[in-house]
Amino acid sequence: MTGALNFGNNQESGESALMGASPLAVNVLVDGKGAVRRRPGLSAWASFPSEPPDMFRVDGITTFQDQVFWVNSQRRIYRLDPSTALTYNLSAGGPETYLSGTGRPMFAETAFRLAIAGGDQLQKVDSGATLSARLGSTHVATRVVAQQQRLFTDDQTDPTSQGQIRYSDTGQTGNLAWDAFNIVNAEGRPDPIVGLNGNANELFAWGTSTLQVFSPDPVSVLAPGRTINRGIAAADSVVANDEDQAWLTELGQFVDGDGRTLTELSKPIAATIEAIMKAGNASDCWAFRLNMDQFDCLVWVFPTDGRAFCYQQGGGWSQWHGWSGTGYAPLPVKAHHLYLATKTHLAGLANGMIAQFDVTAGTDLGEIIKAEARTGFQRRGTIAYKHCESLMLTFERGKSSAAEPFALLSWRDDLGGYCDPIRIGLGTTGDDVFTVALYSLGTYRARDWRLEFTDAANYVLAGAEETFSIEKEGD
Repeated sequence: MTGALNFGNNQESGESALMGASPLAVNVLVDGKGAVRRRPGLSAWASFPSEPPDMFRVDGITTFQDQVFWVNSQRRIYRLDPSTALTYNLSAGGPETYLSGTGRPMFAETAFRLAIAGGDQLQKVDSGATLSARLGSTHVATRVVAQQQRLFTDDQTDPTSQGQIRYSDTGQTGNLAWDAFNIVNAEGRPDPIVGLNGNANELFAWGTSTLQVFSPDPVSVLAPGRTINRGIAAADSVVANDEDQAWLTELGQFVDGDGRTLTELSKPIAATIEAIMKAGNASDCWAFRLNMDQFDCLVWVFPTDGRAFCYQQGGGWSQWHGWSGTGYAPLPVKAHHLYLATKTHLAGLANGMIAQFDVTAGTDLGEIIKAEARTGFQRRGTIAYKHCESLMLTFERGKSSAAEPFALLSWRDDLGGYCDPIRIGLGTTGDDVFTVALYSLGTYRARDWRLEFTDAANYVLAGAEETFSIEKEGD
């Protein structure tokens, strides 16, 4: 008998491992035909200088008028001209030119300026300005959205204002005016506004236990729409998914929806996320969308917990990590932005650099990306003993002058420990397709197979097939 083995990114938690739940998938993606690939690595971005203007962590990146802007952990704002790789310090004018507050930066772009919220007064960079400045608002804002020629923010000044959406007047001068009466109340439930985001024509306001969607209105500016009894656990966990929004709810679920209907995404990893929530490690969760090559991924990063979770749309879940030299480390990405001018996915790093995601990169700027995929326990439809007569693994690998790449294969039976791995060489330079056959790999009732990739070669697991026989009682 023969049967395929699925090494896809099918991480599950809270389900019975012996019934086939896969306990872990790390740094892998699956293409439309089921082939397993390593996640995109990080490579140098040619438009960024080889030495950053400072060495502080990049906390937020955006683009405005084809220039790249970022905010670092010292709240300094920088601009990069990608055509010349020249950088400009927009916070060289003293405290008023720094982003105020301690929150993660959120950006909103109008025709005239870039507005930035960070947990205190709003900051602005006007078109052509050489320094940033306070925008003119006096309220405390953690979120900012640009719509209808206006700016919309939350108001965290005091408990009485935390259920209000503040909005500016229209136009270049109007965006600087924040009349005390320019307020819309999110009244679905008296819970404070935590998150704010928008799509092309709607404003989403999350409370601690509700979501309310607003539409433009010629009289009241915003007209309330439907309210959903689902809030948000971390303001920065919101990520736009075309016209939908995806986020981490107060119940510890990743969901996707348009404000009218919701789809839960995280059932397979529910137990893992619940544990993070119970440990109090979810409030700093932030998210980004990586839509490149043939893959479309929503990625949620938990800095305090040290893990990142990738939901591959049309696929499943995996964890994304870096490597410490001896074990998994947090994903090195601290901020993300899609630079549409060149369709480059930018990645802000802890050392002040901005790199790029690269599907051809086998490392994170030279650091190992260890990929790991497990099948979960295979029972082949019976609890009887099976004899593994052979295992056929087919790989595709890119042409490279590097040494022969390799994979490590191991397995465990009936919840035991994994055996010592078998090192599998994947062919010499220039081999595009390589198939390896392993014979007589023992007997089992239920077996969990594991493949690990620890070198920088560009390869794909194109298929895995086991030939086995079922042993009868007394054999």
